[in-house]
Amino acid sequence: MEIQEYWGGAVRFQAIPFFINAILIVHFFSSWYVSSKKTGWALDPWHVGLLLCYFLPFLLMYPFASSSENFVSVGTHITAIQRFFSEAYYVSLTGYIAIFAGGIIFKLYHYKTVINTIFIAPIKYTLGTLFEKVVINNTVVWFLFFLYFLLLSILLGMAYRAGSLNDPRRYFYMNEGMGRAIYNFTASLSGIVSLTLTARIFQFNKLGDKIFFAFFLLGTVFIGSRSSALAPLLSLIINVIYLNWKGRIKFKKLALYAFVMLTALNLVGLFRAGKIGVSNSSNKSAATTEIFYGNTFSDLRDFAWVLSAWDREPFYGKTYATALISFIPSTYSSFRTEWGIGKVTAKLGGFNPKEHPGLRPGLFGESYLNFGIFGVLLMGILIGYTSKYADHKIKYYAYTDNKIEVFKAGLSLSLVGNLSITAGFFGIYATLGIFLFLYFFLLFIKGFE
Repeated sequence: MEIQEYWGGAVRFQAIPFFINAILIVHFFSSWYVSSKKTGWALDPWHVGLLLCYFLPFLLMYPFASSSENFVSVGTHITAIQRFFSEAYYVSLTGYIAIFAGGIIFKLYHYKTVINTIFIAPIKYTLGTLFEKVVINNTVVWFLFFLYFLLLSILLGMAYRAGSLNDPRRYFYMNEGMGRAIYNFTASLSGIVSLTLTARIFQFNKLGDKIFFAFFLLGTVFIGSRSSALAPLLSLIINVIYLNWKGRIKFKKLALYAFVMLTALNLVGLFRAGKIGVSNSSNKSAATTEIFYGNTFSDLRDFAWVLSAWDREPFYGKTYATALISFIPSTYSSFRTEWGIGKVTAKLGGFNPKEHPGLRPGLFGESYLNFGIFGVLLMGILIGYTSKYADHKIKYYAYTDNKIEVFKAGLSLSLVGNLSITAGFFGIYATLGIFLFLYFFLLFIKGFE
């Protein structure tokens, strides 16, 4: 099929996928418009989720993801990426269609499904229960906050001495031993602190929690990926819109928030790369280059990159098995060292897996590598079902005084969320372990009351 290129190769596409994209973009916005008129929610969880995982990285980025301008990020690999880009596109398209099918399944059957029984209910009644007991106790939350900043201070001190303060994630990933273990634990703890403080802010509206959260946001700039660094702020803004404003927001204000978040996302990326204020050789700003040809929304491009080196031998669940035993340090598990999804995608991308955390093949890359199109369809249905579940829970509890239930619902979906890309699966074990520890700490301090 003939390739179309415009503006000096800045955009590159084939006619049929471009036409499909145009139809899907119209469908996305018309669905959003009809929903807002019907429910009164100008911004609802279902469409925000689609915006972040479907519209931005897939529909919007399609004309840019295979452009030769990506040379600034992938070098000569761009030639191989272009050869396998159509496959990456159609596999992803299949997965996104399955997401809509999963949403329909929830609307038809609600909680009377195997998905709810296996993937949602077990987490809800274990981790969700522990979370609720912990989050309402001031002393336990203060202890959690202190523990996080103690570990963060140790990590930043180590990174500063190594001259890697702007990107400690890469420094600790490249160094085996205790430093990496502390880093992984602190990164997991970061998500727990974020969830706990955000839940308390909306449930109790206390000034102390808001001050803690402000300090926490500063710390997250140095820990984890760009998306995880800014996820707490995005979560706070979105939950204000959901729980305080009931999804009612004017377009101008929404556009302003989107611009601020996108700017912040790119500034963090440029800060880590040491490129703030630097323009590339094509006289495009570094920020613009990062958005369209960098690593901010690179899922589709990176998926094609992985496919270009894959020998087409399915993994048959090996990366998922690695995730299930992620509580074992990779130093002591040759299976994890070989089959962890980060290790696999790093090797397929031509990187040293000891020095690179791996490529990001999107929501459906790992399921496709393991089980082909069947895995993609199953993953899409799981994501669609759980996304509609979250949409239903948030819209219901936004009108009650029990806002903690919203965050418990989010925890209930953590298993499915970590199945789409299992690199962070250890976080489930870490979260469960930390909340168990905090719960026993709660019982301990109550013994002295």
